[in-house]
Order: sequence, then structure tokens, then C-alpha cells
Amino acid sequence: MSDIEGTLTIAHRGASADHPENTRDAFVGAADQDADWVELDVRHTSDGSLIVNHDPWYHDKRLVWSTPIAGAA
Repeated sequence: MSDIEGTLTIAHRGASADHPENTRDAFVGAADQDADWVELDVRHTSDGSLIVNHDPWYHDKRLVWSTPIAGAA
């Protein structure tokens, strides 16, 4: 059981209504908006790098785990 009372605000992918999701600006924006927590997803690329990306694929449908970080952009 938690010692926290009341409602927590969890910023899903940061302040994604005001900034591009999963970016530094979105995370800082969430803090500026008094979010208690930020939820994000960290994934491995094929070369073992870690990236913040919500889905296991990029917008062009390449899978994150099968793409090296150099090919992510």
C-alpha cells in the first residue's frame, strides 16, 4: 500500500498535448505542469542502444529492435 494520498498526475509520454511526445520538451513541460510522474517507453535498437519510443516500430513501419541507432533517423 502506498503512503501517497490523493490523485497523482501521470504524464503519458510527457506533456504530449503541448510538445512532441517522448521528447525532452515534453518531459520538461510535464514538470512545468506539475505532473507527479512521467511515463515513457525505452527500447533497444539492434546495436544495443537505448531509445525512447512508444511503439516497437517507427512511423515508416521499421522495427526498432532490428534497426541500428545510426539508421533510426
